[in-house]
Amino acid sequence: MSGSYSLNRFDKDVPRFTLSDEEQIELDIYKKKLRIENEKYLRQHIELPILLQKFTRSVLKEQPTDIGHFASKFFAQTNLRNEIEQEISLASLRRQS
Repeated sequence: MSGSYSLNRFDKDVPRFTLSDEEQIELDIYKKKLRIENEKYLRQHIELPILLQKFTRSVLKEQPTDIGHFASKFFAQTNLRNEIEQEISLASLRRQS
């Protein structure tokens, strides 16, 4: 059963295309494998979610007009690595309690 799929289901102006059943199955398999690979990567790099949370909090607190410039300054902080490592250690201690 072929279907019509949009790149963005909420955007009515996006051109639609049809995948064959075989193409849809291949796409679904690829997406599942990609999700698994991404999950493995995130589990190996627990600093990434912490870093992104810290950045997001800073953006929401400061509400900069130029987020790109703000991001370059944020990620260039010399103490950022130490702060992330401290948060990882605290999270580890909380899990052990």
